[in-house]
Amino acid sequence: MDEDALAREALNKQATQSQQRAREAVKARQKEELTTLNQHFAEQRAALLKQGQSTAGLDTAYQAALKAKTSVFNQELANLP
Repeated sequence: MDEDALAREALNKQATQSQQRAREAVKARQKEELTTLNQHFAEQRAALLKQGQSTAGLDTAYQAALKAKTSVFNQELANLP
């Protein structure tokens, strides 16, 4: 291999590692945010159940929030190189 080929290989390796780190960062943030979302809704649901109230509206809101957050993260991952 000549010097140019070695330089290209090194740059490609760096780019691949950088892309992997970016994906890992997005996935870590997704996990953290979804965990927080789950905890929040679980607490709200428990409070409603304790009061003897219906959780139907909350459950619908949770599903919508989960779908929206997941969509945002999937789009962010899709936009990464």
